[in-house]
Amino acid sequence: TQKAKELLVDKGYDPTFGARPLRRVIQDDLEDLLSDDLLGGRIGSGDTVYIDAEEGKFVARSEGVAVPSS
Repeated sequence: TQKAKELLVDKGYDPTFGARPLRRVIQDDLEDLLSDDLLGGRIGSGDTVYIDAEEGKFVARSEGVAVPSS
């Protein structure tokens, strides 16, 4: 979402180092968030995941894929 993009820029840009801290934010915040949700079963195979920002933190929301009945 736009709020997540803004938070990513706010946390990942430093006037001295440019965008170098961006990788750290992606790894520490986003990859950890997604890993925890995957391992916790909140994200399943084939789900679409949306990243948003709330109260200065990234949050993940997933939408499951509809499985056709046989």
